[in-house]
Order: sequence, then C-alpha cells, then structure tokens
Amino acid sequence: MKLLLTLVSVTLLFSAITGCKKEKHATPVVSPTPCTSTIYGYYGAINDDLYGPVAPYMFGTFNPSSATSTGIATINTHIRFGDAAYNTSDNCYYGIIGGSNSPTLCKVSTAGVVTYYTLPSGTHAFIGNLVYSTSNNKLLALQNDSAITKLSEIVISSGSTYSVTPITTIPLPANVTEIVSDPYSGDIYAVSISNTTPYNYTLSKITTAGTTSVDSGSGAITSLRYNTSDNMIYALHYSSTQPYALVKIDPSGGHTALADLPVHFNSDFYSTCLDDCNGRYIVSTLKYDSVGSIWDESHGKIYQFDLSGSLLQQDNTPGLFQGLVVKH
Repeated sequence: MKLLLTLVSVTLLFSAITGCKKEKHATPVVSPTPCTSTIYGYYGAINDDLYGPVAPYMFGTFNPSSATSTGIATINTHIRFGDAAYNTSDNCYYGIIGGSNSPTLCKVSTAGVVTYYTLPSGTHAFIGNLVYSTSNNKLLALQNDSAITKLSEIVISSGSTYSVTPITTIPLPANVTEIVSDPYSGDIYAVSISNTTPYNYTLSKITTAGTTSVDSGSGAITSLRYNTSDNMIYALHYSSTQPYALVKIDPSGGHTALADLPVHFNSDFYSTCLDDCNGRYIVSTLKYDSVGSIWDESHGKIYQFDLSGSLLQQDNTPGLFQGLVVKH
C-alpha cells in the first residue's frame, strides 16, 4: 500500500502572503467558474487524548489526486476533528482546540502565521462544529449552555480574545450534534440524534424565525457537507444494523441513499470534506486491522469516493489527517 501525506516542509503550492488580510466585511461571492479548490487540514501522530496537549501537528494542504500533503505551519495541540473552517474573507483557516469548556480558537494563514485566541476570563461555554458562511462573512458554531443549544457567531476582538454571540436557540429534540452551511446563501442546517437506541435523526433548516424539517429517519447521520455544485447535502448514514452509506439530502426535503461504503469508520478519530470542484467525498479515519479486528493506533486511512458512492482510491497513512476543509 502506498504511503500518503509526505510532508514537505514549508514548500507552498501558491504565492505566499505574510498574514491574514484585515478585511472586516466580505462581499458575497458566487462559486467560481471554472471551479477551483484547495483542501486544508493538519497531520500528525495519533494520540488518544483528543483535547489535551500533544506534540505539534503540521498544518498544510492535501492534494487528493496525488495523495500527498504540503506542510505550512505547526499548531501546538489537537484541533477537534469536526471543528475547522476556511474563511475566504481573510484567507485563513480556523479551528477550535482545547477542552470542551472555554476552548481556544486557532487561526492559521496560508503563509504559516499561527494565532491563538481565548475566551475572556471566567467565560465557560461548549463551542463546537465551526462553519463559515460566505454570504455574511460569519464564523458560526454550536454553543451549548446548560443543555440549551444555540447557533452562535464567533467574534474575534482586536486583541487575543474572542467572544461568542448567540443568534438563535435551536429547538431540536435530543442531542444537536452538527451544523452545515450553504456558504453562498447562508442557510444553516442542524442535525439532532436521539438519546435512546435504536437511534433516530432529525435534520432541520435553522432560521431566527424557527426550524423547518428537512429529513428524518432511523439511525444517525454525520459529516454533513454542502455541495455547491448541485446544492445538495451529502452525509454518512449509519445504524447498529446497517453499514455506513453515503446519502444525498435535498434541502427542500428527503434523502437518497447512494451506496453502502466499504469504510471502517472510527467515531473518535475522523474527518471528512467534500471537494465540490472534483466531485470527491473524502473520509479520513483510523486504519482498521481486519485480521485482528482492531484499530491500528499508529496508522490512518483515507478513502475517496465520487458522489455516487463509488470508491476512487484508498490510502494508508503513517499518522492521521484531520480538520479537513475545502477553500473555493
């Protein structure tokens, strides 16, 4: 099996800039023609401690065609797997690091400038599932305070702190686990998973006026990614009796099961992204030892599927690539 993700130290695939641009507001943009995209993420040794300090990780680009990566900068701890977003307004990558209460926000420019922001002293809030909305230039996240889940905006101050401003309460049942954004319209969708087994999921469109049901069913869905090419939401569906499957969800309602996937998916160590321009849904997770029926704690696995669910390529990695996001 070929090794993936050969890290080339600070050899950029694009013209370097010295830092993030200072623009406060962005003009809404449309999907570029012809479509171009760059995939960013971070790579490093696998560590069981998702939230604690670990050895530095390498942030950089991932090339899905050649299955290689290019290192840009190091970050000092683990970014939570589903909590990264790319801000096209300031041309920077953002991720949430640290513990579940009062987490740190990490910003990385494509030139390798890393900046850390903390919540003001005494602020305690669970922040998760970071997304960026191009239409209104907002970094959005799930915020949970006293079992109340809110859609909130991440606001960065001029210093080294950030704040969280609630936009609306999400009145969905059970555990609100994930949000996804149509980056150009600004529409937000949230999924909740039932507390009891067998699991059931509900996906709803979230506005300040309330929620509109989009899809629901048995099992659970995760790794929701919005495809700007066909304006559909793609996700992984699973349950205790079904294999992982790629599904396509119509924001107007309903879903289509595309294909069962040959994926051994680890719910603690994973990241996914959808490369709209090349029609690839990419899954990075732990490598599974089918002979020993155990997870390989020193290797990762990356699967790449087309948007019908057909496997395009799969690669073993000597570590794990996470925090995958696509810049258009």
